[in-house]
Amino acid sequence: MKTLTRCITICCALVVACSSDNLVGSGSVSTQRRSVTSFAAIDINGPVNTIVTAGATPSITVEADDNVIDKVTTRVGANGVLSVGMDPGGYSNFTATVRIVTPALSSIATRGSGSTSLEQGTTSSSFTLDNYGSGPLTVSGLAAVSLTSNLHGSGSITLVGSVGTLNVRNSGSGNVNSYECTSQSARIAIFGSGNCHVDVGTLLVADIFGSGNVVYEGDPEVRTSGNGSGSVTRKS
Repeated sequence: MKTLTRCITICCALVVACSSDNLVGSGSVSTQRRSVTSFAAIDINGPVNTIVTAGATPSITVEADDNVIDKVTTRVGANGVLSVGMDPGGYSNFTATVRIVTPALSSIATRGSGSTSLEQGTTSSSFTLDNYGSGPLTVSGLAAVSLTSNLHGSGSITLVGSVGTLNVRNSGSGNVNSYECTSQSARIAIFGSGNCHVDVGTLLVADIFGSGNVVYEGDPEVRTSGNGSGSVTRKS
């Protein structure tokens, strides 16, 4: 009986210790403006919502619960990548939004559950998107010669604008939607269960190795390969 009582006491102590490590948002949102050096790419990790807009001068504004805001990290590494995330630890019932302004950008990678949006357009000769997480990644106002879009998780990628060449690799369970992003040519590789929706003008190359489907708009030449169970069909 003493042994059982001791075990219960230890378990209760562990629960209390674990609970004390969890930071609960205060519900009172505050704002911080942070200085930042120039960067060419953004890497986002954790439950942070990120909004990126075009502007002449790089800047960062963080909006979060006042007891959480200092835990939101925004750092530019020696490689020129702006990393956005949270200090290690447990968090609950909080909100964190990072607003980023940059004159130029070559890539965005997101690895968490937060939403990421690139607004008001970006012009670049080439642009790369990677979504490893469960949150949505949305890019509007695209005007690029070449766009590479990689979906690895259960999140989604939505594209709006126009590109010359679109390359999509979907190895996850989420969907890539680019009906509102016209492309002259597109190469789509499906390795997972997620689908891809595209608007293509001249040439569509689809490699299907998974169960996901490719649905396209436009009247392109269509070339298919692969041994997956997914299909390539024109939108009805």
